[in-house]
Amino acid sequence: MVAAFALAAAALGRPVPADEPASQNESPGITIERDPESLVTKVVIEAADGEIAWANLMAALARAKGYDDDALADVPRRRAFDLRRRSTRFVLALMNALLEPGGIQFAVLPPEGAGEPKLQVTLDRRAMLASRQRFEKLLRLAAVERLADLRSERKYGLDWTDGNRPAANQEAVVVVHGLGSSPEYHVSLTNDLRRAGFRVGHVSYPGDEPLDDSARLLSSELKRLRKEQPNMRLRLVTLSMGGLVTRWVLEDAALDPGNVVQLVMVAAPNHGSALAYCAFGLQIWQFLDDPKSRTAAQRFYDTVEDGLCEASDDLRPDSDFLAQLNALPRNPRVRYSLLLGTGAPLSQHAVDDLRDHVAQARERYRFVQLLGPKIDRVLDDPDELVYGKGDGVVAVKRGRLEGVEDTVLLGFNHLSIGQPPQTDGEKQLRAEIIKRLKNGE
Repeated sequence: MVAAFALAAAALGRPVPADEPASQNESPGITIERDPESLVTKVVIEAADGEIAWANLMAALARAKGYDDDALADVPRRRAFDLRRRSTRFVLALMNALLEPGGIQFAVLPPEGAGEPKLQVTLDRRAMLASRQRFEKLLRLAAVERLADLRSERKYGLDWTDGNRPAANQEAVVVVHGLGSSPEYHVSLTNDLRRAGFRVGHVSYPGDEPLDDSARLLSSELKRLRKEQPNMRLRLVTLSMGGLVTRWVLEDAALDPGNVVQLVMVAAPNHGSALAYCAFGLQIWQFLDDPKSRTAAQRFYDTVEDGLCEASDDLRPDSDFLAQLNALPRNPRVRYSLLLGTGAPLSQHAVDDLRDHVAQARERYRFVQLLGPKIDRVLDDPDELVYGKGDGVVAVKRGRLEGVEDTVLLGFNHLSIGQPPQTDGEKQLRAEIIKRLKNGE
């Protein structure tokens, strides 16, 4: 995509003389139409004297993506392209051919009467996401292949914590981790479940790849187990994003293995998390907050193999993945429970102070102004971060799930859900998980 834009800039662009009146290429009329069902956005930019400055095109696309294009108002308009030229239409056709799989298309709209021609840019978010995820997967697989010498001992799939698979007629509990995590992070939970008398297994999967890929891996493992031990019944305990991966398996008839009778979801972001927009920072944290016994090179390898923030796209509250998942009915053969936390670290007053600091920064820094609408989107609805309304990552209102009557609010923090319980809320969470498993039908 970058190459296509570079090619177009070279082919279409002409320098704008330094002494050319600034008004000639001032931001023209921009209209944006969004279709929430198809996820298609159409951006129409009116030309000035038949021309559109590249800076105006960038401003229009920034506005369409939810940024504050006023931050780009004084960017020099050094290059422009003429919509009336045949060569322009040829290059736009070439760009369409290059960008078509990625969901971006250009079209020149003829002038109405004596008006100006217009450039229409159609953005298909669903196609763009699919194209991006295909590219990131290819990049990740290529990097994994090149870095194979650094491969650690991590294995993906179903494993049993004590090394002994349950007998065919026994029940078992399987724990499914969340974003950027692994079974090592919830050893305390699995140990408590074993002490409570359960046979315990865990599923490991790349914690930051597209969630439908993770769901297919989980489905394959559970179907394999059913084929080998058809009479075994499973009770699943999911942590955070693991609840979404598991729901996709149980609620999609094609993926459902048929051997799961209970699902206990802890801190599941059933309607997403606003913090998914901070995915890159979470990825860096995953790299830094890692066992010191492993080398930096091994940690880097695992960070790449684990995914390139693809899961964060699916975790956004307005994601296509969540829209499709939440349109599915609950599995009638599965008993659902949902445990949500209210132990977020900030007070509403602290969030208000943060909002004031951001407002001041927007007046001083162009970058903060550009990102302003994105920041406002989080701070105007910050329940994930507010004590009593969220657990620090998942807001109660975005965790609730229609059709799950057994929903309980507890005073735990999201980062503690798999760790040894310290506070009363964390101890209560652990007790409630075990209670539901023991009382499960």
